[in-house]
Amino acid sequence: MKVIYKVLEFICFVFLLSSCISTQSFSDIGVDSPTSPTVENSCQTIKLDSKSKPAFKGMELYSWQKGNGDWVYNILYGTNRLKTINEVMSSEMGSNAVSDCICSMSDREVIFWMNKAQDETTNEMQPLPLPPIDMINGITAIADHCGVKLIIP
Repeated sequence: MKVIYKVLEFICFVFLLSSCISTQSFSDIGVDSPTSPTVENSCQTIKLDSKSKPAFKGMELYSWQKGNGDWVYNILYGTNRLKTINEVMSSEMGSNAVSDCICSMSDREVIFWMNKAQDETTNEMQPLPLPPIDMINGITAIADHCGVKLIIP
């Protein structure tokens, strides 16, 4: 099992490196181009202070699948309150962008992958699905490589 994990980690690392030197379309595997404009906006909104100290209450990673089948993500600061669906979906980034964003964080950062958000109209919690296991494993491998602890529900 450790060998499989190491192979997956290596593949993800190579994939990350290749995305840094090429802007080719990865749409055939469901990954956005690293030059996508939503990438920069989403990651910049959390005002990362490149590789400095980790966020006081960690970060929160959200994922959801759009109507066209694409998986998108958002990363928000951790707080003592539940995030609303509108807050979570106010910005989005693809797989390459979330990997770049994670690697720009402090190497002591903790990210909690959240699987629910609050519906503003009913105040009830709505589930947010996690992507397929291969996508989860890819993002986990990137986080591990960059020294970021990713906690998955």
